[in-house]
Amino acid sequence: MSVETTASAATRAIIRLRGYYALLAGALLLFVVPLYQLTVLAPSGYTAALAPAVERRDFAPLLAWVVDHLGSSRGYRLLQLAPFLLALPFPRAITLLSGMPQGRRQLVMTWAGRIGFALFALALILGFFTSASSAAAYVNAATDAQRAAVAASYANAYAIETLLSHVAGGLLVAGFLALVSNDLRLVRSIPAAFRLFGYFVAALLVVTALFYALAPGQVEAPTSTITFFGLALWFIALGLVFLRQTRPAATSEPQPGAS
Repeated sequence: MSVETTASAATRAIIRLRGYYALLAGALLLFVVPLYQLTVLAPSGYTAALAPAVERRDFAPLLAWVVDHLGSSRGYRLLQLAPFLLALPFPRAITLLSGMPQGRRQLVMTWAGRIGFALFALALILGFFTSASSAAAYVNAATDAQRAAVAASYANAYAIETLLSHVAGGLLVAGFLALVSNDLRLVRSIPAAFRLFGYFVAALLVVTALFYALAPGQVEAPTSTITFFGLALWFIALGLVFLRQTRPAATSEPQPGAS
């Protein structure tokens, strides 16, 4: 086997593995996270505790809920974190799939995706610790004024995490998706619907980033749910593209009877 053939096989193996990562990331965002909300968080009173934060940026009931359900809260954040950690190698795999030389445009695309997904992950990691520490400070506060101060401090930390993830991270991932959709037009075997859907999800991410930029303290933007569902579907579609492009039948193998 030649060095070139070996390198090609190794590249296909990498892309194929990333395909499984993409399917898992999409399944986590699309199915597992909502199922966790319905079966674990909702029965524990999470929805009622979150409502004041959604309606009037009052995080005190949420902190009180975290005190009694720290494990459930952390499990929720870990489930949200996993897809973005899985997504970190996707930009490089897309570059390998396209077969284009690593020019400036490809570098911008790769690093926009990596940094964007990393910012979502970073915000969730920060929230993993800030929510627990704020909840502990809230329950140990001696007066209503102290508890109000803790809740206000957590609201500010939440706003910073929102700016990191939904605004900075969202805009970078949007740019990444737009560049990917543009570059993959040169790969004829990639369905046009996949590229168009990439532009659509990029637009959703930009709109959602603008909503959060105008009010970083809000818990949910009008387009946040559909944006995450769109991103989850894009991950799944990407996984299918990776697996389709690297399936064994697509490789060059000796034909029966060939010398």
